[in-house]
Amino acid sequence: MRERITPARVAALALATLGVVVVVFDPEDVRLGADVLWGNLGLFGAAVTWGLYSVLVKRATSQGIPTLTVTVMAPAGGLFVAVPLMLWELTLGGEPIGAITPTVILGTLFLGIVCTALAVYFWNKAFELLDATPASLLFFAQPVVGAALSAWLLKEPLGVQFFLGGGMIAVGVLVVSISARNV
Repeated sequence: MRERITPARVAALALATLGVVVVVFDPEDVRLGADVLWGNLGLFGAAVTWGLYSVLVKRATSQGIPTLTVTVMAPAGGLFVAVPLMLWELTLGGEPIGAITPTVILGTLFLGIVCTALAVYFWNKAFELLDATPASLLFFAQPVVGAALSAWLLKEPLGVQFFLGGGMIAVGVLVVSISARNV
């Protein structure tokens, strides 16, 4: 997208990334052995493809394609892969589909509409309105919001790590926002 990579943007990204590490990881629970290699590689691949998706959203919206159109059409392409794989998995005879109750339907609709469609629309809108660097740092809000919701809904305690890491993420977003105004 030909956006400038400034020292302030690199510093903000590094600080916010370190903040995520502080919020998410308990040093006693970190495992980097061969038993988790494929999972870590999968997460790395997901991060790279999500970054590519975000850049393509930025490109599409900067060419005048409405955000809602991008939000609806991008996952529609995935249906050509997902539906055949789903049907194949159903034929393997693994775990049966559980009871489909009103609670399951409401939960599925909530996940599909609020947690996925609405969240992706807002993500895409951020890339339409902002440069890619400040918009991408909004991604770092996820672990902070997740931890805050777990404290609120599940009564889980928030420790020093949460506030330290959350503060680092906030400062990173602030630094990149200020530097974006000065570019």
